[in-house]
Amino acid sequence: MLKSALLSLLLAVLLNSCNYLDITPVGQVIPTKSTEYRALLNSAYSSFPRHKVLLNMRGTHYDPQDDPFGMGLDGFDMFKDIYTWNDSNPDYDKTQEYPYMSFYRVIFLTNEIITNGPKATQDGVESISQIIGEAFALRAYCYFELANMYAVPYGNSTAASSMGVPVTTKIDVEQVFPKQSLESVYFQIISDMESALVHMDVEKVSGMDRFKFSLEALYAMQSRVYLYMGEWEKSAQSALRALELGSELEDMNDASYRQVTHYLSKEAIMSLEYISSIELRDYAAISYSLQSSYSSADLRPSKYFAESWFGYLISDKLGSTNERVSFRRAEVYLNISEALAQLGRDDQAKEYLKTLMINRYTSAGYSAVLEKLNSLSGASLIEFILEERERELALEGHQWYDLRRTTQPQITKMVKGESYTLSKNDPRYTLQFPKSAREANPEL
Repeated sequence: MLKSALLSLLLAVLLNSCNYLDITPVGQVIPTKSTEYRALLNSAYSSFPRHKVLLNMRGTHYDPQDDPFGMGLDGFDMFKDIYTWNDSNPDYDKTQEYPYMSFYRVIFLTNEIITNGPKATQDGVESISQIIGEAFALRAYCYFELANMYAVPYGNSTAASSMGVPVTTKIDVEQVFPKQSLESVYFQIISDMESALVHMDVEKVSGMDRFKFSLEALYAMQSRVYLYMGEWEKSAQSALRALELGSELEDMNDASYRQVTHYLSKEAIMSLEYISSIELRDYAAISYSLQSSYSSADLRPSKYFAESWFGYLISDKLGSTNERVSFRRAEVYLNISEALAQLGRDDQAKEYLKTLMINRYTSAGYSAVLEKLNSLSGASLIEFILEERERELALEGHQWYDLRRTTQPQITKMVKGESYTLSKNDPRYTLQFPKSAREANPEL
């Protein structure tokens, strides 16, 4: 029964995966060759959830608008409960669920590659070791995202007693899936990243291969994971390793500028995830709070926002399917700046931040903001870095996680004259497991 279930699932995955760039599935059931394992891994990549779209709506960067044709907030009711944090009693007939099982579908495929890949016959120029390394990295990324959606933020003193998410590294579709401690989940994430580092040999990818993990992307992921854990020195070191492999940024003062979320951007490291949707692009206005966070000398609003048909600003970070982003270099500069500032190494933190900011402000504006930056230290410097992080990474799925791991502030939103409030340190900063997941797994 187990073998039959496994064969059926692998067949479904291999025959029904979607293409992205050069992702092409093959019609095999159980892979035995290195090229077949690559196809299976590409299927896992293409199955990665689009959860950042929903997390963006949960934060404060959007302000859904009604429009003259009735296609505003009423046109995408699937987001209303998400926008107002109505998690305990959502309208299940309308509200889109946060992904859960789709992450484990990807994890199942990586488990197959990690477990049986070493026995594969080498039949291509790409080493099976590289493929296995990417599978480790992708599995780590899945667990990291699951933990930051469905578990409390990581804390050194609380991780052992806090519940996380189920962890499975075996190919066994009949196993039970109880939740593990958050400490165990992060142990698995770190272990997988270390295993990926041992196996992978491709330093960077470019062009049509940017949906894949590389060493550069792995170091970028390590810098993010350790930042969220408060492991400042490790975060800074991982970010530095990533920057040693590539340090170029898009210059918004230059006519050659390309959207930073485009997979051909100079600063693209890994371009896998959708960060928006057509509904949000056309009918969700950029909030006043986000717009007002930029100074008049900041070039990012002109690059990141566009005017909608109805006169309000919308995201311009999704112009086509070519615009996806999981890791890009600007985040790495922000990671290392924050980590160094947390370590009290203010001067070093400022130097990395300056490298980013000179590419984001007009010449005159940069001089003014540089004067302000040079006057900051300690907590005020960290606060400024977090503000720059929000401006730079706006609408890319980072804000919700950053709110969770830092101050968890009170947030109030208005929808058609009705007020909704998320209290400071509100339990809703941690998502509930989706109804379908709870029904399928009583262990949740």
